[in-house]
Amino acid sequence: MFRDVVDKKDVNQSSRRKVVCKLLSKFLSVRFTFRKPQSAPQLVHEYVDLGLSVKWATCNVGANNPEEYGDYYSWGDVETKHNYNWETYRFYEGGDVNNVLFNKYNTEARYGSIDNKTTLEPNDDVAHEKWGGGWRLPTKEELNELINNCSWESTKYKRVLGYKVTSRKKGYQNCSIFLPAVGYRDSSSFYKVGYGCYWSSSINTSNPDSAWLIELFSNDFFIDDDFRYYGFAVRPVCP
Repeated sequence: MFRDVVDKKDVNQSSRRKVVCKLLSKFLSVRFTFRKPQSAPQLVHEYVDLGLSVKWATCNVGANNPEEYGDYYSWGDVETKHNYNWETYRFYEGGDVNNVLFNKYNTEARYGSIDNKTTLEPNDDVAHEKWGGGWRLPTKEELNELINNCSWESTKYKRVLGYKVTSRKKGYQNCSIFLPAVGYRDSSSFYKVGYGCYWSSSINTSNPDSAWLIELFSNDFFIDDDFRYYGFAVRPVCP
C-alpha cells in the first residue's frame, strides 16, 4: 500500500522529516521518499522524487490513494460539474462548436480576443487551488520529461488498470508512481474506464480550443491535445 505505510502527521517547514517507506507488496516492492513541498506548510500531500525537474504526487486531485480516480475537471476549471460541454466551460465566450470563442487563454484571432496566455495561472490551476502551496498541473514539457525518463508498465494495482511509471534516472530507479486509467467525462456521461487522460497546464497555441494532455491506453501512451471542456483527471506536481 502507498498510504498505509506513511506517517500522515502534519509537519511544519522548519521540522520537515524525511519519510522513507519500504513497500511490502510484491507489485510495488520499491523505495519511496515522501516530503512536504517547502512552500506548503499548511498541508501535507505525498509525492515521489523520480529524479526529474519536478516531484510527482502519489494520487490525483480528489483522491486519497494512488488507485483512486479522483475528480474530473475541464481545463482551467477549479470545480467539478454535472455537464462538461462548451456552454458550461469557464472561459467560454460564445459561438458554436465550429466557431468557439474564449475570454481567456487565446492565441488566435479566430477564437476571440487574443491575450497570448499559454499556461494556466495559479487561480485557474485546480491543483494549486485545491492543494495550495507549490502544487500545480504539470506543463506539456514536464509530461514529456516523465515519458522520456521513465519506464511505463501497463498493469493493475489493487485491481485497477493503469500504468506503473518507474524512473530510469540513476539513483532513482526504484522510485515509481501509479497512474490509474481513469476514463473521462463528456457532457453528463462517463466513458471508458481502462482509458485515461491527464491534463497539462499548457494550451495548444496553434489551436487554443485544445490543451495538451497525456493519454493512456492498455498498450500505449502519448502526448495529445483535446478540447478544453472535456473532464479529465489531474495529477499534480511540485518543485
